[in-house]
Amino acid sequence: MGRGSDGGRRGGWRRHLNAALALVTSGLVVAAALVGSVPTVPPLGAAFDPLTGVWQMTAGASVARSMTLTAGVGHDVTVSFDAGGVPTITAATDADAMYAEGYVTARYRLLEMDLERRLGEGTLSAVLGSSALASDELQLSLGLTRTAQAEWDSLGPSSPQRQLLVAYSKGVNLAMSQMEASHQLPAAMTLLDYRPAPWTPVDTLVVQGDLTEELDYTTSPADMALLERHLGSARTAAWFPVTPTTPQAPYDPGPYVAAPLVPIHGVIPGTTPTPGVAVPPAPGRSSVPSAAVGSPPRSGAQRAEAASLMGWIGRLTTTVRHYGASNNWVVAPSRSANGQALLANDPHLPQTLPSVWYEVAIDTPDLRLAGVEAPGLPGILLGRNDRVAWGFTDTQNQATLLYRETLSATNPSYYRWRGRWHALRTVRYHIAVAGGASVDYPVRISVHGPLVSLPGGTYALWWAGDLPNQDLLALVGLWHARDAAQVRAALQHWTAPTQNIAYADSAGHVGIIAPGVYPETAHGVPWLPLSGTGADDVVGTIPPRAVPQVADPVAGYAVSANQRPVTAAYPYYIGTVYDFFDPGYRALTISSRLAAAPAATTATMASIETDLRDRLAVTLTGPLVAAVRASGVASSASGRAALALLTHWDGTMSAASGAAALYWTWLGDYARDVFGPWWRATHVPVGLDANLAITPATDAALVMDLETWSTRPTRGSALTLPDGHARSAATVMAQAFTQAVAHLTRQEGPPVAWRWDHLQSRQFASLTNAPALGYGPRGSGGDAFTPDAADGFPIAGTGPSWREIIALGPARPGAAPATSTGVYPGGQSENPLSPWYETWVTTWWDGRSHPLPNPTRPARPIATWELRP
Repeated sequence: MGRGSDGGRRGGWRRHLNAALALVTSGLVVAAALVGSVPTVPPLGAAFDPLTGVWQMTAGASVARSMTLTAGVGHDVTVSFDAGGVPTITAATDADAMYAEGYVTARYRLLEMDLERRLGEGTLSAVLGSSALASDELQLSLGLTRTAQAEWDSLGPSSPQRQLLVAYSKGVNLAMSQMEASHQLPAAMTLLDYRPAPWTPVDTLVVQGDLTEELDYTTSPADMALLERHLGSARTAAWFPVTPTTPQAPYDPGPYVAAPLVPIHGVIPGTTPTPGVAVPPAPGRSSVPSAAVGSPPRSGAQRAEAASLMGWIGRLTTTVRHYGASNNWVVAPSRSANGQALLANDPHLPQTLPSVWYEVAIDTPDLRLAGVEAPGLPGILLGRNDRVAWGFTDTQNQATLLYRETLSATNPSYYRWRGRWHALRTVRYHIAVAGGASVDYPVRISVHGPLVSLPGGTYALWWAGDLPNQDLLALVGLWHARDAAQVRAALQHWTAPTQNIAYADSAGHVGIIAPGVYPETAHGVPWLPLSGTGADDVVGTIPPRAVPQVADPVAGYAVSANQRPVTAAYPYYIGTVYDFFDPGYRALTISSRLAAAPAATTATMASIETDLRDRLAVTLTGPLVAAVRASGVASSASGRAALALLTHWDGTMSAASGAAALYWTWLGDYARDVFGPWWRATHVPVGLDANLAITPATDAALVMDLETWSTRPTRGSALTLPDGHARSAATVMAQAFTQAVAHLTRQEGPPVAWRWDHLQSRQFASLTNAPALGYGPRGSGGDAFTPDAADGFPIAGTGPSWREIIALGPARPGAAPATSTGVYPGGQSENPLSPWYETWVTTWWDGRSHPLPNPTRPARPIATWELRP
């Protein structure tokens, strides 16, 4: 595959396959792609049945230009598809619209939806075999299904959330029944020999929990405990501080009011304490009724064989999700060229085919929506209505606390809390495993949460994502909001994940607010495991009026890019620099770009979204060049040529940049040279906990330390070796430069041949992990700290998953209104044979986008479906 070329495209077999042979050979080709390269042909059996097997993918890939069907709607519904496959749903009621949305989404994303609910419900092993068992056990411990069921049970029969969830589920089930009847279920289901269960509202709530877990769950206190155990408390506190030591760009600079904490509404299912006793009884079994998860495999041997060939476990079974990089910002009319309010958002999430997003527009008498849904959830998560727009990024908040429970020595099913012994509640699951025996898995739950085994110990896990919430009610409020005040009012219902929610309205009001639950303790050190005896319990959350927020900023713009949103004067704890925190380089880059643009346009916004400037590189290159010159280590021809690359470099991580290749290689060597001696001397257990590895691309704290120590003298830094020998930053910088030059020369040749895209690639992997169905790896620009982030090295699998730019309100006289746009790297269909499989990959790669559909005036449709009562 050619570096820096179009080598990331998925081969030419689909484009050049002879049309006359397509219907005959497509099944074989796709099946081979799905199972990948294997030493023997698996017993695929029904997969090649000419009436029911993967051959039917060709039929499922076609687009019905006109279709009328009887559905469970109250009134006629029209679904109009544009050339890119984006549906505009026109309905008489919101419930009918959600019914149609569930139907359409399932027609094009059923496999993705089913795997996401299986992920959250802990039933992947039933179709994928034992390779997914660890994921299922984690999910059953976390209890997304327990929480989802509690949320569903709390909804009254007339609540709008219940009505929308039921309608969406009915639409999904209609699509599933039709697809099964016509033998057009996704090919992977045929290969794995299973049929999806009917969709329920609880499934939707579980998928919502999946997204919360991806954005809000962390086990950082366990990591910090190991670091403290090996590095010592003083060094750990200094190198992983609560507040950053480098320049930040908080969107809420204060002043702040230390308002009293407010109670947290709701209880994590299963954590209501059992009656306390003075002395634990003799050992016995305390439990709630058992629960079976996953259907017994219909054809275990065949599905185990197929599952072993399907590399699903990537994005779907990550045990600790921590994708911190996203951007959003707003510009007031006073700083836009045409007088409209502007909003930009590009959440950085795993980039897969199909995408994590599905684009849709909805038009009812009460709704005018355009944006993207997370498949499995009704409505839209990101986008706009006719009066307001919004976008999300992760905010800093330690939403997970770990507790050390004191178990009875005589009866370990009891734990000590508030001076009494209490029985652990136990939920017993039977996990079905394809190709093997089911596994009994007990989940023990204390008053603080489920007990989980993590590197360094077993802890009870208090997680805000386990709280039954009303996030869907908040979203419904967003969809109907008419102005900024109604946006903020709707978000009062938001629980988790905590997000920086940027908003703008057609009257020109803009702002950012980070609603949700921020667990606060009255005692203890929350970034370490806490005592489970009761003294360190959560006592409340930050009141809504005191969460990080800014409305109509004086500067005329506001930016969130996962930086600390407040200053050190903020009176509440929201986590350390180790926890859901970005060093602020993207935020500083975006802020500086906006400060220099007094008349911003949508083109300005797009250029910022695709900006490849690394602010850390800008900061460190000067000291690095000075250190190399002073040391004389660049005396060779290659050394002089390498130094010349850096001398006039502006920190842009462009694909063709030799300086970018040198800088990033040097940064890794520099980090290892600074911290490596301490990690080795104190035996930091990287083998036990991979989160503790020295990886500047992903560890915000270590990068922040390097910046601080490289630009100003700091006592207690890791530059001083464990034996007491003092090193200067300049000495280690020069040493790392020599190492980087030698490494690149061996790997790439002379400096003139160095290119960043020889080292860094982006990849949009197929959800099946089949290489032929993905895109890339393809050499690219960007890194973890550029606004156009490429998260992961040498292959970035996470990055801008959806780019939206929205203009609201009237343009000033004489100016033209701007067009709102969006794009994600993928297509609307998960079927690899569909013309809508990778529609916008090249569009996204080239930094372009397409107009968001106007729900009231959809583009000329290429297909129209009618749903009738």
